[in-house]
Amino acid sequence: MNEYLLDSELDLIYTEVMAATHPEDVFGSPAKQLPLREQQAALKRRFEELKTALNPEQYTRIVDANAASDAYDKLMVWYEAAKAGLVTGKSLMNFTVRKTEYQVGERIAVGDHSVVHRAIATTGGISEEVVMKIATDAEHARRLKTEAEYLRSFQYTDGRHPIARVRRTLPKLIDSFDVDGRQVNVLPYYHGFWSVRDILNHFKHRVPARHAAWIARRVLALPITTAMVEVGFEADILSHVLVHPITHEPLYIGWSDVRRNAHQSDGHMNYIDSHDALSAALALFKNGEGEYETTEQETLGRFLDSQKYTGGETDMPRVFTEFTELVYQTLGKKYRPLKLT
Repeated sequence: MNEYLLDSELDLIYTEVMAATHPEDVFGSPAKQLPLREQQAALKRRFEELKTALNPEQYTRIVDANAASDAYDKLMVWYEAAKAGLVTGKSLMNFTVRKTEYQVGERIAVGDHSVVHRAIATTGGISEEVVMKIATDAEHARRLKTEAEYLRSFQYTDGRHPIARVRRTLPKLIDSFDVDGRQVNVLPYYHGFWSVRDILNHFKHRVPARHAAWIARRVLALPITTAMVEVGFEADILSHVLVHPITHEPLYIGWSDVRRNAHQSDGHMNYIDSHDALSAALALFKNGEGEYETTEQETLGRFLDSQKYTGGETDMPRVFTEFTELVYQTLGKKYRPLKLT
């Protein structure tokens, strides 16, 4: 009787694969919060594990070898379906521009000038996850065209220009085009980044000082960055300064709301966004009632507050340096990853 019973491990996998009605029954639901390549890698690892277990040549009994062969054939069907599912998902619309196929997925944000979607861009059989900003109307299309012009200039400016020093903090433009009369900008999908506003909301406006300090430094660097690229920033800073909780990298978005700002005639930078940046950084150290709750918050917050009303234009590199020194004196230099999930 036992000669008709499958090997115990094989029996479990055989049953799982042969009884499946969807790829998820075999491979589990994809972790959509992860980058597409990481999802694909996780799927492949699981497939390789199952493929190894279903290799018929490792079994000496015919009943096991035949069962493994049948399950292997079915596994290949589910694997191909799972791979396709990662790329296609649920598309709201599909179109092709310059040999790249775009599959537009879920809406992830509504901006001042556009609706923002996650999407998959496939070129030559290689798929990448991207962000697609679609203008809400003709007037806002003009703003997105402005953004595309600036992002292009950031990427292709001569390496000797000050922009080269801050380029890694600026989003890249993958493509920009018109679809059915609506301007579309395509950018990379920057996984893991949070806006400062979302972090404030996550902590209910009670961000621990040890985290508020490094986030504030990223905010204070914004007017230095905009001065280098010779623009004034008109977007809401709290919503358009992004930071990565683990790496602490900043990303400055919102380049459809900018105005040209040339350097002063003597060559000095114009830090015209300094007051707004100081106000945004200060918000990180106060609770929802506008009060300090710890001595560390008060020490750092009062310094920022004092710099807002110095008269004339604020020297942001000086403020950034002095604030950094004060952070080190108050909290030390220890690196602190921020866990938000």
